[in-house]
Amino acid sequence: MRLTSIFTTVAISAIILSNLVLAEVPKKFKVATIKKAVGYQTNLIATFNNNMRLCVNHLTSDKPTVSSSACSAAITDIESMNLTSEKVNYLKSLSYSNRAISKYLAGDNNGALTDLTSATLIDSNSITINNLALIKNISKNTELSQALKSSEHSD
Repeated sequence: MRLTSIFTTVAISAIILSNLVLAEVPKKFKVATIKKAVGYQTNLIATFNNNMRLCVNHLTSDKPTVSSSACSAAITDIESMNLTSEKVNYLKSLSYSNRAISKYLAGDNNGALTDLTSATLIDSNSITINNLALIKNISKNTELSQALKSSEHSD
């Protein structure tokens, strides 16, 4: 059993390091997907990889609700592996970050902020930190804009 866990972690590590691709989406958010998975893969790893690809594909084709569902499936997949390593946490954080961007594009700023906060707590990497800073800035500007509109209507 332990050997299987180690082998799975090594397989995930090989997949991550060789095939992680960043894609740009609006407002300079960054999303991550796995382009080509190499090496041995369990069904769960293959399903995770597929869900991450679907998440980004739907995100970049302006289908944030469908993207969010695929991202949620990827999160479920990675969490059900019951593995802990830096690389698994990195993947998990990217899954949350991708879903956050989907939520943002669907108009759910609070959900996006929650997912990005979770992503950063799981693994504080440059992608999640950048995306969290962007969503906080957007949220702050939205609140300021709404406050200004409210004060104009009350005058």
